[in-house]
Amino acid sequence: MKAISELYIRLEESKNLDKKCDLLVAYFKQTSSEDLLWSMSLLLDKANKRLVPIKTLKEWTLAFTNTPLWLFDQCHPLVKDAAETLALLLPKSVNTTKKPLFDWMNNIEQHKKSSSSEKQTFINHSWNVLSKNERIVFNKLITGNLRFNLSQKLLLKSLSDAFDLAIPSIAHRLLDSFSPLDDSFENWLFKPSAKDVNAKPYPFKPIKKLKLPLEKLGDAKDWIGEYLWEGVQVQWIKRENEIFIWEDNMTLISLIFPELLDAQIFSGANIVLQGTIVLMKEDRVLDYSQIASRLKRKSITKKTLSDFPAKMLINDVLELNGISLSKKPWSVRRKLLNEIYPTLDNKLFLLADVIQDNLWGPFRDAHKDARSINASSILLRPIGSLEKEESPSFLWELDGFSVNAVLLYVESSVDRRSINALTFALWDKNELIPIAKVENHLDDELKREIQLWVRKNTLEKFGPIKSVKPFYVFEITFENIAESRRKKSGLTLKYPTLGKYLKEIKPREAHKLSVLKEMLQKHIK
Repeated sequence: MKAISELYIRLEESKNLDKKCDLLVAYFKQTSSEDLLWSMSLLLDKANKRLVPIKTLKEWTLAFTNTPLWLFDQCHPLVKDAAETLALLLPKSVNTTKKPLFDWMNNIEQHKKSSSSEKQTFINHSWNVLSKNERIVFNKLITGNLRFNLSQKLLLKSLSDAFDLAIPSIAHRLLDSFSPLDDSFENWLFKPSAKDVNAKPYPFKPIKKLKLPLEKLGDAKDWIGEYLWEGVQVQWIKRENEIFIWEDNMTLISLIFPELLDAQIFSGANIVLQGTIVLMKEDRVLDYSQIASRLKRKSITKKTLSDFPAKMLINDVLELNGISLSKKPWSVRRKLLNEIYPTLDNKLFLLADVIQDNLWGPFRDAHKDARSINASSILLRPIGSLEKEESPSFLWELDGFSVNAVLLYVESSVDRRSINALTFALWDKNELIPIAKVENHLDDELKREIQLWVRKNTLEKFGPIKSVKPFYVFEITFENIAESRRKKSGLTLKYPTLGKYLKEIKPREAHKLSVLKEMLQKHIK
């Protein structure tokens, strides 16, 4: 219990993904195989671990510590977590234990069928031998509230680094069901299976941002252009009647798009397709916030499938009936794709359009008109004489947007010594409405200036967040804009970044919220 508790606390304290990865790798390397499968069950939030409801635990804790209810009610808002508040109310433990995680989990499983008094005795005894951090994790564990909130990508990288395994060979294991009571960690992670071969994707070619004039790329005839949409770049793999969907960051996302898992698609053919999965409504691609929301879900409801169906825009075929086509020229693959597509009787798969010409003019025209059809950018892919495995594709971004916004909130780091993030707002009549939170990319001199100013001009404090008087005005740049029911402004900005400090502009001269709404109507829709 000690190791998993320390891991949880340190992961919660760390905001850096590399640091989180290092913590996970160290934990995996140092933990026994008996504990590791239970650990994976907890990290993936697959353990059915609730022993008692939080209300019952509160009653037992107050009785155990002789704490009045009013004191808990005073402490809870400060700690902001009931299980942690209850753990902090407990007296210092006089005993310790080295009982491993799998013993604790087995004990919890055994007590699920126990009487209420037996559960209470077990919990009281456990508190007596656990440290403060262990009690916090234990309380969250037995009330079903232990959440590590780790991305699949981070877990994959950590497992790969810890056990020297290729990411594709282990990704589908995170989706497979397993029982820590019946399986072993070695069989779960290391035992080879047919899926290892069937699920393996082709390498995704590197993509770089285009920073040079088009002419510097050479002849236009050696390139094709593809509209990129607010979606996910994927490979759709069907081998031996099993379907796997890989995101371009090597994350397996098959279960997130169940409508695309029909094994009868391309009946009788093993095939690997590449393209973009988008969400559509009334034949229009939805903004990225919709598909990002789906990527975070653990289960997809029938209503979601009905209201926001996923479709795949196919732009390449990499394999057919076990024969790799990845080394073939793009023109050959495209011709084959054009022949295959009419045989596909499925409205969820669409053939992506391409831009191809001997001159760069049509490419520029497509780039200019991309936003009018709701495309997010254009991807330039090398073909013909330039088509080599190591040749990168180029992301040709659309012109962005910007507004002049007022600094509203400043979020400090954990140690209060630096600025983590800044929240900016626009005017709506006489009120400042938050529109974007951006990471701190201030130069050192301006950062020190703002830190000193914040100390004297703070209006309210909300933990590490301080609201400040309207004074600083910055340019905020962003790639796109969409409607949002969750935000007070009714809008969400895609990839907002901190632009220039507009020292000459006074707070009341910053832009109004109506400016963003006009952008949405004029340029986006």
